[in-house]
Amino acid sequence: MVVPALTLVRSKLLVPSPAGLLHRPRVRQIIERGLECKLTLVSAPAGYGKTSALVDFAQNSPLPVCWYTADERDRDLGVFIEYLVGAIGECFRDFGKRTRAALASLSGDLFRDPTAIVGELVNEMLEIDTPFVVVVDNYEALGGAFGIQPFVRRLLEVFPFNCHLMLGSRVLPGVPVTHLVAKRQLVGLTAQDLRLGPQEIRNLLQLARIEISQSQAEAMATNSEGWITGVLLLADMLRDEARATLLDAGRATAETFDYLAREVLSRQPSDVQHFLRTSAVLREMSPWLCREVLQIGGVRALLAEVERRNLFVTRFGKGGAATYRYHNLFRDFLHEQLRQRDPTRYAELHLRAAKR
Repeated sequence: MVVPALTLVRSKLLVPSPAGLLHRPRVRQIIERGLECKLTLVSAPAGYGKTSALVDFAQNSPLPVCWYTADERDRDLGVFIEYLVGAIGECFRDFGKRTRAALASLSGDLFRDPTAIVGELVNEMLEIDTPFVVVVDNYEALGGAFGIQPFVRRLLEVFPFNCHLMLGSRVLPGVPVTHLVAKRQLVGLTAQDLRLGPQEIRNLLQLARIEISQSQAEAMATNSEGWITGVLLLADMLRDEARATLLDAGRATAETFDYLAREVLSRQPSDVQHFLRTSAVLREMSPWLCREVLQIGGVRALLAEVERRNLFVTRFGKGGAATYRYHNLFRDFLHEQLRQRDPTRYAELHLRAAKR
């Protein structure tokens, strides 16, 4: 797992890693351009350096940055608000007294209508006499938690002019994206923006004391599709195998598979896991082809959910003509998963796909 250079997790620090120490001015400039908006949304699959990009901005920002890393224990609206207030209080002493008092008095009414607590929080934020940034990282951990989505949506409606919110998430969060884009109040970064180019790959490996040529960096960029974790895991092979073997074959490592199993596939609902494994037999997917080859229903909804969850999939086109393609390393991993779990099904689906 890629560890950021400096992440505040309830006032705890994590140790630097090569990926976290990689400065990316191009990405930082995109984030900085969004400061005049209400929201910056950094949404991409696991291992693309979302946290590292936000940390790099925070370490170089001229504005105070209030950092809150969410986890599954925060899936309660009251707890979420407490930690959000606490993060701001880390930068601005005595912040949040009235918000906490309102939180204590509202009790069950908090879930029925978040307007009162949002109003108190915003009023206190307006009293801060300098512009500042609030970062909520790992936001996907709060997905589906009762009351948090309406609270955040209401907060964005009345967000104070002196504050900018940044959300880092593996899953596209339930915020009014279309409305904010129309109002020019949202800047978004996706996997496309966070992918490493060949020179960035060389810079990253130099931090790990590994030297490669420009042509080798271009090969790694192609094989990993710019996925930071993929680059790091592929780089591990440079210590054990001939470079030509690694860079020409473009093979994924066992460590890559372990990472994807632990950090990605195991976190998905069972129906999504099943769809991922079986649909990987197709190099390119469409709703029609999935129905024909996999012989399952609800394909459009499953493809939409895979895309919403940022599960290493790229969509080409729109509507009924849309096609989808998995990241090469992720597809290799899903292939191996299906082959090991159900070799008969694996062979059957490949034969069926070959006839299409």
